[in-house]
Amino acid sequence: ELGAAQTRYSIGYLHFLRGAYHQAMRVLHQARIECRQLGDEQTAALCVLDLAEIHLQLNVFDDAARLAAEARESFQSLGMRYEAARAATFLGLAQLRMGPCHPSNLEEAEQAFAIADEEFTAEGNEVHLGLLSLYRAELWLLRGETAQAVALAEAAEHTFSRQELRTKIC
Repeated sequence: ELGAAQTRYSIGYLHFLRGAYHQAMRVLHQARIECRQLGDEQTAALCVLDLAEIHLQLNVFDDAARLAAEARESFQSLGMRYEAARAATFLGLAQLRMGPCHPSNLEEAEQAFAIADEEFTAEGNEVHLGLLSLYRAELWLLRGETAQAVALAEAAEHTFSRQELRTKIC
């Protein structure tokens, strides 16, 4: 049963990668329930993280923020720092995208990005640090601080150049 539930999670993730969001959400919700019932909190948390990312793609930012916070809490309790950092990133992105409507969200986005930055630094994950620089640049643009935004974008470009990630450089 557990193997079947974990396979369902993988199928849900594949639907997400193909852009079949409705199908992905349906399968991930079911896999999450099954994994929790079977005691697999790790895969259940991965389902929640993927659901948060889907909600970001669909511009449903309130739900994305709620799911990202839930995933982050689960990953922290499981000691999964990389996944917890990704969840913090998604939380920051959700808050950032809601920011123009509610300026306090920009502060929450900045806090979430700082947490993710600290954890990705500890993991040595330069690619995600570069992505965080870009997200922070967007944050500074919303605040009208162009010079700070440009500096962060240039830092991201430098990171992506070192890693030879041509598509990210663009």
